[in-house]
Amino acid sequence: MNTLRRTSRRILLRYLIFFLTVTAVPVISQSVSSSQVENILHENASEQNLMALKSSADVVERALADVSNVVYYIGENPDVLQFLDLEPLEVDMTIVSDVLKAQKQLQTYTVANSIIKNIQLYAFQSGVLVDSVTSALSLEWYYPCFFSLEGVSCETWEETYLNGGPASAVLPSATVFHRDAESSCVIYIQSIPMGDAPYYQGKVLCYLDEEELLSPFQSIRYDQGGMLCILDAAGELVMQDNPGGLDFSELDQSRCTGSQGSFLQSIGGETMLVSYLHSGQYGWTYLSAVPQSVILAPSSEVRLFLLVMIGVSLAAGCLLAFYFAAKTAKPVISITNLLMRNNQLVSPGELPGGIERLLEKNKTLQQAVDQQMDDQRTALFYTLLSGGFHDEEEIQRSFADVQLPLDAPLYCVMLVTLLEWQIEKPPQAQACAYKKLLKEVLAARIPGLVGIGDLDLSTSVLLAAVDESRRGSFREELERSAHDIISQFSQAVQSDIQFSAYPVERLMEIPSAFSFLENWEPVPQDGKIVCWPPEDEPESRHVFYYPLSLELRLIAAVQDSRPAMAEALLDLIAHYNKRVLASNGEYAMSFLQALYGTLMRLVNECSSYKQELLERSGALFDDASQSPPWELFQRLRECFLITADAYGAHEEARGDGQVRRILDYVNEHFTDPQLSLTSVAAAFHITEPYLSRIFKQGAGENFSKYVERLRAERARELIREHKLPLSEIAQQVGYNSPQVFRRAYKRVFSVSPSEDSSPGDAG
Repeated sequence: MNTLRRTSRRILLRYLIFFLTVTAVPVISQSVSSSQVENILHENASEQNLMALKSSADVVERALADVSNVVYYIGENPDVLQFLDLEPLEVDMTIVSDVLKAQKQLQTYTVANSIIKNIQLYAFQSGVLVDSVTSALSLEWYYPCFFSLEGVSCETWEETYLNGGPASAVLPSATVFHRDAESSCVIYIQSIPMGDAPYYQGKVLCYLDEEELLSPFQSIRYDQGGMLCILDAAGELVMQDNPGGLDFSELDQSRCTGSQGSFLQSIGGETMLVSYLHSGQYGWTYLSAVPQSVILAPSSEVRLFLLVMIGVSLAAGCLLAFYFAAKTAKPVISITNLLMRNNQLVSPGELPGGIERLLEKNKTLQQAVDQQMDDQRTALFYTLLSGGFHDEEEIQRSFADVQLPLDAPLYCVMLVTLLEWQIEKPPQAQACAYKKLLKEVLAARIPGLVGIGDLDLSTSVLLAAVDESRRGSFREELERSAHDIISQFSQAVQSDIQFSAYPVERLMEIPSAFSFLENWEPVPQDGKIVCWPPEDEPESRHVFYYPLSLELRLIAAVQDSRPAMAEALLDLIAHYNKRVLASNGEYAMSFLQALYGTLMRLVNECSSYKQELLERSGALFDDASQSPPWELFQRLRECFLITADAYGAHEEARGDGQVRRILDYVNEHFTDPQLSLTSVAAAFHITEPYLSRIFKQGAGENFSKYVERLRAERARELIREHKLPLSEIAQQVGYNSPQVFRRAYKRVFSVSPSEDSSPGDAG
């Protein structure tokens, strides 16, 4: 009896599973619909954010370019140059006039540019600073009475911002206090050179209004619990607006590959849509993080309705499944019971086979697999076009992973662009619909298509693999397909459609081909509408590859005197441009000239060996017309390695002997009020940053502390002789101001000069 019940339950359970599986189909469909709604909202929000980032980044970089022009005009202004040449042993009316003239120029430039909150001009030679409203003959008086940076001492400000730091830089946002006003500013620093000499006369510091710079980004909805960040080329924060109070360190910057894109990430326990854009001009990265809840808010009612329908469908489906399973299984159970009376055990049915047939008809799972494969191919495609692979083998491995052809004798890179809308510029949603229609048509009609992606609302980039059997006829096939697409669908998308193509034989050449098409303006001839480089100009088929990232790494390796690293980078550059160097054409010379420009930049900054390096590098192209490009590249390579060695010898030549001479000079002149990092650097014909570095290495403390200690020790000797007043002692040890002298003395001995007036009181 128990066996009979167990068999009956097994039959009922199998039929119930069968009907529940059938019932799950509409539930899955509704779930997919809900997911599609979210995907569409994510895609639309991503496109909108990227467009807003692009337009806002253009505004910011134009503003920085305007500031750069302002700094250039300041450096060329005769009143400013006269101010920089001052040598004020004493302040007289002439010096005051020169200072006021320079200050007037700064006022003019500050008023003319709304981004600039304040401009400071600092003269290395005189140590005098002026800004747009204040003249500072004494930095100790100026800082912090009229100006200060939050968390930065006067000494650090003077060493890092005025006398030290890079010659040109944009420093991260800081809180600035200026004449009782507080603001967040990005600091733009630019040194002013001394004519053609490799020394600097002064420095311009522009304080840019962070709020004004960030205002173009307000169209992005990050203000509702998100954040906006602008990073420099090293990935460090330049400025940010963080209404959501998010932790920037949680942001996964490793996912910011390619020139732009978006991805979802959990930050602070909430899912965020992170959109990023890499700028080509300054190497900056613009990032926005918008809460997913803000993006999905417009669809909340639709998603709630779908969830309710899913719940209702699931409950009703379970009841109906149980009812029909019991009704359908009843005759089978009866037959089984009858057979088991004769001790014959029968199979409960063919239910497993029925489930397999049902799953074969259900395409939902297969669609998900296909979509995942398409996403992987799209990611590979963009990585390839952006030059993200290092060699051919890496590309082949990636192609194999996503089942793309590896052995095609020819690949074709194509740009398809919507031009001259026949109506006024359509709304973004309508333009997206037109673009989606065009992509579906391209995927169906372009022969051999293996990848397609969007550059913007008007342009798509495609990759096709050409079989050996169609190698000779591929262009004609592409022409026919393009004619059909234009004739049948131009009216549908209400825009003219333009095709351009570039054939390559190696996967590694695809990024160069893409770069060529982006900068080429094709002109169709002889009725042809698909344009690609003429076959009789082989040199036009080789575009050189020398991105800014490789150039910066090469410069750093040479300046750090690492010949092995420089050699490895040069070998990598040669590998990328093997075909270009073999072409002996226009692009080969352009590539060599680009490398030569990098070399000359390095040579001009290596002052001790500059003349010798100039003579060697100047002869590189003497017989360029008679030397093949590969030989010229080898000469350039040798000069780069020699320059790297020269940088090392340059640093070594300035060893302990020079530090000893500098210390002797300071010990002899420390009572001179005009003694400064600038004057010592000029006396020894070296730069201030270099002097500051080697002085600290040799003396064990920085320049200003060393001089301050010498003066304080000499002052203590004079004080304990009980012969001179403090004001006269201050002048004798190099201080023009008794107040400055008292503060310096107390920093050294922790007591004031008056408290240290007798040996017994010395601490």
